[in-house]
Amino acid sequence: MIFYKNEWYNEKRISEFIFIEDEIKKPDMILIPGSSQEALAIKAAEIFKKYNVKYIVVSGHFNEKIQQTEARFLSEILVQLGVPSEKILLEETASNTLENAEKSFELLCKKNIAYENIVLVCKNYHAKRAKLTYENIFKNHPISVVPVIDDRKVFKDSWFNHEITTKLVISELHKIEKYHKTTIH
Repeated sequence: MIFYKNEWYNEKRISEFIFIEDEIKKPDMILIPGSSQEALAIKAAEIFKKYNVKYIVVSGHFNEKIQQTEARFLSEILVQLGVPSEKILLEETASNTLENAEKSFELLCKKNIAYENIVLVCKNYHAKRAKLTYENIFKNHPISVVPVIDDRKVFKDSWFNHEITTKLVISELHKIEKYHKTTIH
C-alpha cells in the first residue's frame, strides 16, 4: 500500500491508472514529447518503419545534460536508425508537456500537414498525463500511447519498491490532479 493525499492506495490501482498503453491504429503521425532518453527515438523509428508513417514530430527545448535541444538529440537518433530527415519535424522551444503538445500542434497547422491517427511515444510513467494533455490539444484525433521504459527503469509492477521511482510516479499523480482535475478515485 502507498500513502497518498491522506489515503492509502493499492499499488496495483495506481499502476493501472498511470501506466497505460493503447493499441496502435494505423498511424500517420508520431509525436514525441521532449526527452533526453534514446528509447523514445528507438521506439518511434520502429513504428515509423512498420506503419510507413508520414511524419514524426519531435519536441523539446535545450537540455544541459545533452548540450542540445531534446528535439535535435532525438532526431539525430531517428536519422541514425534510418528515418529520413525530411520526415522529421522539429519543435525546439517547448519546455514542458503542455508546450510540447501545443507547439507540435501549431507546427503541424503552420505547415498545413493533415493527419488522422496519432501515436504518442512517451515514457511509461508519463503515459497517462501525456495522453490527457495531447488529447486536450489534438481534439477529434485518436491518440494511441506507446510507452517506453527509459534509463530510470520504472516498471509498472515494481515502481513502489524504490524511493526514486515512487517519487516519479506519485509526482505524475499530483500533476494529473493539478492540470487535468482527474484522479484515481
